[in-house]
Amino acid sequence: YGSQTVRGVNLGGWFVLEVRRYSFPYLESQYEQSEIVDEWTFGQYQDTVVALATLTEHWVTWITKDDFRGIAAAG
Repeated sequence: YGSQTVRGVNLGGWFVLEVRRYSFPYLESQYEQSEIVDEWTFGQYQDTVVALATLTEHWVTWITKDDFRGIAAAG
């Protein structure tokens, strides 16, 4: 472990919503100044249906097949 180079890809923010760490344009204007800092609080501080719809849209669009193609092409 200590002597080998390890390379990887960070898909941060895809499955774990961290509002303060990553830029989510569709969330920032509405939630920037609120208590919402992650998926847990995202679901607690608003209507469940709205939260699920917004998170589902995020999961579908944050990382796409084109992103995986680009990652694969980069080696």
